[in-house]
Amino acid sequence: YPEISRLIEYNHCVEADAKIRQLLNLKPNDINLLALRTVSMAKQHELDPAQKELDKLLKQYPKNPTLHYAQGLVYSDVDYIKNTRGLINNSIKEFVTAVTLNKNYYEAYNAMGVATLKLGNRNDAMDLFNTSIKINPSFATAYDNIGVVEMMNNNLDSAENYFMKAMKYNTHN
Repeated sequence: YPEISRLIEYNHCVEADAKIRQLLNLKPNDINLLALRTVSMAKQHELDPAQKELDKLLKQYPKNPTLHYAQGLVYSDVDYIKNTRGLINNSIKEFVTAVTLNKNYYEAYNAMGVATLKLGNRNDAMDLFNTSIKINPSFATAYDNIGVVEMMNNNLDSAENYFMKAMKYNTHN
């Protein structure tokens, strides 16, 4: 379901959700669709419904990388909690599981980079963003994240170049 995945990646979740619902009417037990639905919920900060679904699906499908990616997204959306380090570390573990199950899961490498950056490790985050781009050279979100790190490092010209690349690949970025 690359089209649905791309819609979610570009934050067109309403459209992605409509396609997922339509396809689930035909295939209600399709794990790939159910997993994408959890990713969409997590991206929209619908954490409780996403977690409820993940609790059920991860028991049945512990080797599904998309479910681990979604679990990592839920764990990483913890900015409102005072002690987030443990949850961010759990998030990173889920992303590691996702990329162990699927070495080309560029979104998981990128998300792992964001979580790593939240822990203050810019160099490792940059490596993870670059890994994401090596797998998918047109992944706008990773270019944007590299631009953020470059901006944090006060490399403004480099940051601007990465932001422009991000815009080239996704004008909605």
